[in-house]
Amino acid sequence: MSEKRETKQKILGLEELEKFREENSDKKIVFTVGCFDIIHKGHIFFLNQCAQIGDLLVVGLAADSTVKLLKGSNRPINSEANRLHLIASLQDVDYAILHPDMVATGRREEYLTTKIDFKEILEKLRPDYFALGYDTVSAENKIKMCKELGVNLHVISQSVNEEDKPISSTGIIEKARKN
Repeated sequence: MSEKRETKQKILGLEELEKFREENSDKKIVFTVGCFDIIHKGHIFFLNQCAQIGDLLVVGLAADSTVKLLKGSNRPINSEANRLHLIASLQDVDYAILHPDMVATGRREEYLTTKIDFKEILEKLRPDYFALGYDTVSAENKIKMCKELGVNLHVISQSVNEEDKPISSTGIIEKARKN
């Protein structure tokens, strides 16, 4: 974990990634992705595990239109700007970046086929590791892409004890709607 910075200083743009990688060539960079619509302890556990793999953790977030496509018309609950700042503010996260919006830019079908909207980030960032959740969507495509780009893949498993049932943003939303 690097020195403390203001949250907005932890948000990267696509155009900054090559310089960022160059400036951190001596560091092991870990990259992971997600929607992170409603932050819960499953996310915190996952990001903590990701941070332990290397020196710097960069988290990519899906654009609002992508979350809507993946999760349904009533999602996301939190806007991409809100989610980006929330993730960037977390202790284990060194940097956060918003994925390019493939849906809004006419690449919807490509996204639907691959479920990958962050390849350009991987190409520019060149992380040492891509951390993948045990329950990730379209893992095969992500594994193949990592091999093609020479990025080491690290799968994060979730251990659940008796009192900790698996949790998801979708489950939280469904529970709130029932109440």
